[in-house]
Amino acid sequence: FGGRFPEVLSRPETLLSRSFVTGHPDAWRDEISPWLATWKQSAARPTPTHHFCRWLHDQGVLVRLYTQNVDGLHTHEDLFTATWAEKVVECHGSIRDGSIVLYGDALPPRVAHCLAEDFGAGSSDVDLVLVFGTSLQVAPFCAIPNLAPRGCARVLVNLAIDDCLANAWSRAPSRRKHLRLDCYGGPGHCGVGHACSMKLAGRAVQLGALWTDDRRW
Repeated sequence: FGGRFPEVLSRPETLLSRSFVTGHPDAWRDEISPWLATWKQSAARPTPTHHFCRWLHDQGVLVRLYTQNVDGLHTHEDLFTATWAEKVVECHGSIRDGSIVLYGDALPPRVAHCLAEDFGAGSSDVDLVLVFGTSLQVAPFCAIPNLAPRGCARVLVNLAIDDCLANAWSRAPSRRKHLRLDCYGGPGHCGVGHACSMKLAGRAVQLGALWTDDRRW
């Protein structure tokens, strides 16, 4: 695809954007959409991390699981039960059921509903947030860990921790290593290059990384 669409070479995620669908409708309909429908359907299986999340659920300590992944592995048949599926929120949809959310599209309504239930006014106290395998560069998902209440423990696990400590909305210009607008919700939905907040769970939350803010966590 990169040989035919130069914008995909510099930013591969453009291939999964609403602007690409609008600009190249034939390629999307005839090539990319069918390719997505079969991608990883048979070969990919849940990893130990997926099973660990399911184990937390089985122990009765997991309130919710929010995932950016579109591979559908959290709800794979190896893990699936009705009660488990209720805990999983696929924020960017899934290629397994054709519900994938493209860059420039709004997130599924269930995301806002669950965030309000888990982190909004009147919700139960959250005492631990675990974050696995994400650079936290895409909005608004990158703001979800920032919804944790003051004093809540947050654990960040990633191959390259430095990639998670700043994004395009971080306050200090010297720490913004990825000045790019990766945002679900449409053009202009989030600002780039300065501290920015948006409304999630019924309240304003910063999009910039707050992992070095020792005053709160």
